Amino acid sequence: MVAGGESNAMYQRLGFTPPSTSMPPPPKSVHRRELPEALTAFSSERGRRFFAEAMSLGHMEPYFPLIEQFVTQDEPTFCGLGSLTMVMNALRVDPRRRWHDETGPGWRWWSDDMFPTSCTSSLDRIRIAGVTMEEFRTMAAANGGAVRMRRPTDAGESIDSFREAVLGATSSSSHSSFLVTSFDRASLGQTGSGHFSPIGGYHAPSDAALVLDVARFKYPPYWVPLRKLWDAQLVEDEVTGRSRGWFHLSRNAAVVPPPEKQ
Repeated sequence: MVAGGESNAMYQRLGFTPPSTSMPPPPKSVHRRELPEALTAFSSERGRRFFAEAMSLGHMEPYFPLIEQFVTQDEPTFCGLGSLTMVMNALRVDPRRRWHDETGPGWRWWSDDMFPTSCTSSLDRIRIAGVTMEEFRTMAAANGGAVRMRRPTDAGESIDSFREAVLGATSSSSHSSFLVTSFDRASLGQTGSGHFSPIGGYHAPSDAALVLDVARFKYPPYWVPLRKLWDAQLVEDEVTGRSRGWFHLSRNAAVVPPPEKQ
């Protein structure tokens, strides 16, 4: 609530001191970023029109199970972990571990800190450097996901094959698989470098994908032209020396246990 007018009067009636609107923000701090003009904010008038049109064309199927699980990554470097949290919960993969409430029911639920394995960087290391595509694949597979990693530089891949993957994932009504993109932020005019986020839909008339950005403290969800996203995936990861790319994620039936008896 903004201090001033009726708000100040309310605070005084309650016996509280009105907050100061002149209080300076902390040093070295940022409150969100402006979305580059080449990208379309999901909640903008144009973004809402894209959503309605994509819905009518049947290319918004993953949006609903993903939006139910939409999270903000726990740390600035946890985009890969945040994307996995969102997707694995949307896939309804049982972690077979408690999340919280040790003395109560003991809820089993995915959170960012549950994915690192002995074959990947530690959580402390990820806080510093994030994860590579290979580590993302390992964590997904080791925790009950069936994952296919694809790079634009792989043999047979092209903007057309990427579009086909996006079309397939956004048209399926089974809610059994999702796409996660790994791309270079700077190529989209954003601040930062490598980033992971799920794809929530596809707008065919503009050939644009909906990125459900897990760094919601930085950018809102947005529509990005598929060609721009393709180019951003082509950018080399300085750690691996290879391009970025995308993942097709579903449940691994071989490791998912049957439902528990009631």
